[in-house]
Amino acid sequence: MESAVHAAVPLRVGKKMRKRRELDALVGGGGSRGGRLLSASSDEGEPWGRRTSRRRRSRPFMRLAAGLAFCVCVVSAAIVLWLFVDVRRQISSLRLEMDGG
Repeated sequence: MESAVHAAVPLRVGKKMRKRRELDALVGGGGSRGGRLLSASSDEGEPWGRRTSRRRRSRPFMRLAAGLAFCVCVVSAAIVLWLFVDVRRQISSLRLEMDGG
């Protein structure tokens, strides 16, 4: 009692084959050829290539900015701690003067 139902689905062979070749080129280790194939044949190839190149250029700047922000935070924390200790020392010094004087 097996009923075999087959649906005829129209395939867009050209686009599917192109995507398959792109995937094969990327997975197969095509190197620069795989990236060139992807950017040359896909519909969004040009903006994709620009976006990754911008991201690569901005990464060293972002690392530098993050390192600088971290250093600023550490120095600020050290200054606040030093000021807190200095104020406590001045308060204890004033208390001694007021008690003794």
